[in-house]
Amino acid sequence: MKVLFLYITCFICCSLTAQHTSILSMRKANDMIYDSLTEKIYTSLSSEDPDNPNSIGIINPADNILISAIPTEEEPSIMAISDNSQYIYFGTKNSSKIKRLDIASLTIDQEFELGADDENYEYTALDIKVVPNNPLTIVVVRKLLNNTTTDTDGGLGVYEDGIMKPDDLDSALNYTSNQIYFKNPTTIIGYLGTNISNYTLNSNGIYLSNKFEDVINPHPVTIPRFEYHNNKAYFSNGNVLDVTSTPTYIGQLNSETNNAVTFDTSNNLVCCGFRSSELFYYENGIWNVSLKRFNPETYELYDEYKVTAYGEVHKIITCGDGCLALHTSNKDNNNENFLIINNLPLSSEKVNFNNRKLCIYPTISSNIINITTNDGIIIQSLSAYDIEGKIVLNTFENDKIDISNLCSGLYILKLTDNNYNTYIEKFIKN
Repeated sequence: MKVLFLYITCFICCSLTAQHTSILSMRKANDMIYDSLTEKIYTSLSSEDPDNPNSIGIINPADNILISAIPTEEEPSIMAISDNSQYIYFGTKNSSKIKRLDIASLTIDQEFELGADDENYEYTALDIKVVPNNPLTIVVVRKLLNNTTTDTDGGLGVYEDGIMKPDDLDSALNYTSNQIYFKNPTTIIGYLGTNISNYTLNSNGIYLSNKFEDVINPHPVTIPRFEYHNNKAYFSNGNVLDVTSTPTYIGQLNSETNNAVTFDTSNNLVCCGFRSSELFYYENGIWNVSLKRFNPETYELYDEYKVTAYGEVHKIITCGDGCLALHTSNKDNNNENFLIINNLPLSSEKVNFNNRKLCIYPTISSNIINITTNDGIIIQSLSAYDIEGKIVLNTFENDKIDISNLCSGLYILKLTDNNYNTYIEKFIKN
């Protein structure tokens, strides 16, 4: 039986020597995501968990506590969260069902089937993304349940409020990706092997815009993962591509093969988790992994941390300022861990107020809050939430937010810019 631990590793200031590790014991999990509004990590707990099998676990990264677990009946797999923090969609490991968790009520309020191919073989979810500004619509990368040899046989489908739109993409036409990201609400970038594809959404579904072959350089031995941010694709093998139009190789993050990559928008850093070099990959009987953070423009190393844990990194996510969560396992894949790394030093861009891409002020006000941006950032939408997670305001004018009609108290502000990046700020109405 595979055992999953949650290691909480705290780095004090910028010191690499002052570390504290505590362990929250769990079983094997399939995926994890972070909600910046509730400031919680949600993880899909597998059937092997002895206390909460087949459930969505909710973890507070600040104090290492598993707060609760929501039963899901079938084993949950891949997850995706809507950009307004309203819903979490998740696939089920051995069925064609997609289920939806309402975050405010912590109840599963919808489930539906992905459908089947022409030979009536059912689909299951390989990747899910929620359409920006549309929490009721998702795009699913599908895999046939009966196929155990490849992840590329189910095509892509669009599902609005549980109903599949008529135009989907059949992988028999070689349109498939195994991982997707939204560039904007109507354009998707997808990746498989060495190929990049662009897809367009319309009222009828999804279609292929263009496909570019053999753009990953060098060709990977194994299929890497990638993270999309501001028209760049950062791959777990270190490749960086400009994907504004024709994908172009423009740089390399690291000479070693990373296992996972994410982009930290709060600190403007690319974060990679990977096997450490052979020199300390196995040390004193313990496998180790490393966390490296890179400048997204120069691709130079910003800082590095060695973590005492198992040596494969399956996924890495941000979980607030100075917080990263890694899902790891050893090379034999018979022992797994979650690591939450807190109190990482902020990047120079985050520390320097003048270099921040977005700022609100004053953060304590009775009437008006101002928004300032730079680097061509334009705020497209915003929502203010009260402490119960209810939207109480979603309008602004001339970079000013009128909060005069709100009740006194603490509010969370979620803003989306013209590149579809999300920013979380807090303010107090007095």
